[in-house]
Amino acid sequence: MSDRRPMDADELLRALQLGLAHHQAGRLTEATQVYTGILRTNPEQPETLDLYGVLLHQTGNNRDAVEVLDKAARLKPGSASILNHLGAAQRDLGDMDAAIRSFTSAAGLQRDLHEARYNLAVTLGQLGRHEEAARAAREAVFLAPENPEYRLALAVSLSRQGRDAEAVEMLREAIDLAGPLPRYLLPLGRSLIKLGRDAEARLAVKRAIAVQPGEIGGYGVLASLEAGLDPARWSVTTAPGDGVNWSLYASKLCERLDDANAMAAARKSMILRPDHISAYLTLSDSVNRNFLFREALDTARRGLAIDPNAHQLALWAGFGELLLGDVAKGWKLYRRRRLQPGELTRRALPPDWEEDAPPGGPLLVCAEQGLGDEYLFLSCLPDLLEVTRNVLVECDPRNLALFERSFPGIRFFPRTIIGQDSGGAVWDYRTVVEAHRPIRHILAADLMQRFGVGMGRRAPDHGYIRADPEERKRWSTWLGALGDKPKVGLSWRSGNVDAVRGAFYFSLEELIDALGLEAACYVSAVYIDATDEIRALAHARRIMVHEPPNLDQRNELDRVAALLSELDFVVSVDNAVAAIAAACGVPTIMLERGTFQIAGEGDPLFGNVHPSLEGAKSFNRDEVLANAGDILGRLLNDARVSAMPGQSE
Repeated sequence: MSDRRPMDADELLRALQLGLAHHQAGRLTEATQVYTGILRTNPEQPETLDLYGVLLHQTGNNRDAVEVLDKAARLKPGSASILNHLGAAQRDLGDMDAAIRSFTSAAGLQRDLHEARYNLAVTLGQLGRHEEAARAAREAVFLAPENPEYRLALAVSLSRQGRDAEAVEMLREAIDLAGPLPRYLLPLGRSLIKLGRDAEARLAVKRAIAVQPGEIGGYGVLASLEAGLDPARWSVTTAPGDGVNWSLYASKLCERLDDANAMAAARKSMILRPDHISAYLTLSDSVNRNFLFREALDTARRGLAIDPNAHQLALWAGFGELLLGDVAKGWKLYRRRRLQPGELTRRALPPDWEEDAPPGGPLLVCAEQGLGDEYLFLSCLPDLLEVTRNVLVECDPRNLALFERSFPGIRFFPRTIIGQDSGGAVWDYRTVVEAHRPIRHILAADLMQRFGVGMGRRAPDHGYIRADPEERKRWSTWLGALGDKPKVGLSWRSGNVDAVRGAFYFSLEELIDALGLEAACYVSAVYIDATDEIRALAHARRIMVHEPPNLDQRNELDRVAALLSELDFVVSVDNAVAAIAAACGVPTIMLERGTFQIAGEGDPLFGNVHPSLEGAKSFNRDEVLANAGDILGRLLNDARVSAMPGQSE
C-alpha cells in the first residue's frame, strides 16, 4: 500500500469486513487503523466514511464525526442510514436544528427506518417539543412494535404533556416486552405518582430497586413516596451528584427538625442544582427556625431570582424584609400569600381595592388565617373608618358580638368557609355579595400595609375592642375578691404543642419564678385545661394561680375579653390570648417579639404591648424570661408611682 493506489473492490470488501469485525468486537483502536487506512487510498469511500464517523461519534469526537459523516452524506445523498448517523452526531454536538433536519430527511428517504423516527422523537423531546416528539415516537412504535425503547420514548413525551394514563399504558407494554427493568419501572412509578396512584407507584419503584439495588434513581422516587428518612438517605448515597435527591433528603430532615443536617443537604442541593427551588424552600424554613434571619432572606431572594413565581419563597422573603428593615418591600411580598399552592378558593369576590381613593361603594374586608390573627389584622379598622364608613367585615362567629359592640357602624358577618362535594373547602361570598353589593374587597391582613404599619404609623396604646360592661363588672368583683395585689393574667402555652411551638412555650413554674412570686396575684389565661399543672404547683410550692370559674376560654370570647380587660397586666406567649389582650388595651408583655415581627423597637400594632425580645435577635428562653420579669417590675413600679397621691392620671 506504499504506492497509495486505490483499493480494488475485493481489497476494499476485505478491509471493510476486517474493520467492522474489530468495531463490533469493541476493538476501536484496531478499527480506527483499518478505517483510516482505507481512507488514505480511498478518501471518498462513503461506507468507510460512515463507519468511521459512527466510531468517532461513539468515542465522543463529535466535531470530527459530523465532518466525516457530512462528507459521506454528500457522496451518497440517498442514504437514510448515513443521515441518521449524522443527525446523532449533530445532536450530541449541540446543533439540534441540524440534527432534526437530518433525522427528518432520513425518515423521508426510508419510510421504514424506525431508528430515525426514534432519534427525532428524542431530539424534539430535548427541545421541549413534546407533541411533535410523541408523534415521531408513535411512528417508531408502529414500525417496530417489538422495541421497548420506542415505547419508553413515547411514554416520556406523553408524561411531559400531562398524559400520564397513556404513558402508564406504554410503559407497561415496554415491561411486557423487555422485563421489569428499572429504566421502565421508574418512569412508570413517576407517572403513577402524578396520577395519585401511590400504592402502585411504590410497588413499581420497589421492584426496580429489587431488580437493580444500585439503581441511582429508585431511592429518590421512593423517598418522595415514603415518610421515612431511609429511602432519601439511600438516594443520596447511590447518587451523590444528584441535586434533586439532596433536596428531597433535605426536606425529610427538615420535617424531622434535624435542621443542622437539613441545612447542609439543602446547601449541597443548591450547588448541584441551583435551579431546583425545593432546596431554597427547605433552607429558608430551617434557617428561620434557627434564627438565621439574614441567611433566610438571602436564600429566599436567590430562589425568587431563579423562579419569580415561587410564592412560598416570596412569603419567606416578605417576613425577612419586614424583620430586617425594608418594611414596604416586605408588605408587597407578603401580599403573595394568597397565591400559594393550597390556598382556598374565594368565590364571587368583587375586585381588589387597590386605588388610593376610597371605594365608591361598600368595601368587603375578608377574613383569613387563625383566630389570633383576626385581632391583629382588624386593629386597623379604626384607620379604615377614617377613609370609608361603608364597610362589611368577615370574622370568626365567636367574635361577632365583640366586634359589633366595638364597631357599631360596621356590618359584621360570620366566616364563609364551606365544604364541597369533593371534600375540599372554599370561601363562598355569593350570599354576602348578593345581599350587600360590595364593589371592592381587601384581605384583612392587607389593611396593615394599606395603613402603614411599621412605616410611620403610631401604634395606639388604648386598644380597640370594647368588652361587655356587665360582664366586666362580674369579673371585676371576682378579681377584687382575690386580694389587693395587681392582677396579672398568664398564658404560658397553647393547646397545639409540637416540637417547633413547644420551644417557645414555658412551664407555669419557670414563668412565675421569672416574674416574681410575690409581685402579683396571678390568674390563668390559658385556653387549655391546666388544672393539673396549677394544682401541682400549689401542692409543691404553695404558689396560687387562680382559674376563672365556669369560663370556656376557647368559645366564650366575649367573656374572655371582659376578663382580660379587668386585669392589670397580661403576660403571654405569642398566641390568641396575647392578641385579644392587646386588642382590649391591656398592658401586655409578649414572651417573644412584637405581635407582627417588624423591624424596630416596641410593637408595630399596639403601643400597650411590650415585647421581651427585640428585632432580629435569636430566641433565648432564659433571656426572654429575664426580660419579662424586668418589664413587669417596671410596669408595676410605674403603676405604684402613678397611684401615689398628687400624681397625675
